[in-house]
Amino acid sequence: MLLIGVFIGCLLASPSSSSSVSQDSLDKGKIRSLADLGSEKNFINLFVAIQHASEYLWEQRDVYNQFWPSPEAASAIISLASQFTGVDGADLADNTTDPRILSIRQNMAMVHVDFLKNLALQGFDIGKIDDRLLTEVVGALRLTCSGDPKDYFGFDLIEVGPF
Repeated sequence: MLLIGVFIGCLLASPSSSSSVSQDSLDKGKIRSLADLGSEKNFINLFVAIQHASEYLWEQRDVYNQFWPSPEAASAIISLASQFTGVDGADLADNTTDPRILSIRQNMAMVHVDFLKNLALQGFDIGKIDDRLLTEVVGALRLTCSGDPKDYFGFDLIEVGPF
């Protein structure tokens, strides 16, 4: 959700966005594919907006420990890890020195902590955990290949989630 807000904000605030992409089109969800953007200029504006949104999300990490704020870690990972993914998931090999990949791998710990904290707050009843959290955890696990959502700390998130 954070990425969508930043993305749309950057698109609309872009000085060169005097294109056919109107606020009305965005509000009504009429833009469903890149073809709906209409021109190369609009596509470039979209690309620039995505880059701005990506940079903004990277800058939201804590300066000292490189963690994203607790409830936003999974969303940030889902938004940014796609830059490093392929058919088999993210290339988060242990031998990497790319600080962005290291940060994503480190922030998966925050995703685990958020899940376990929410599970404890719900009396360890997985059925009471918010669907948004389950969706984000499953997305981050699948995108980074860092765990199996069908056996995540003994829980099958696919079975209990809104999938």
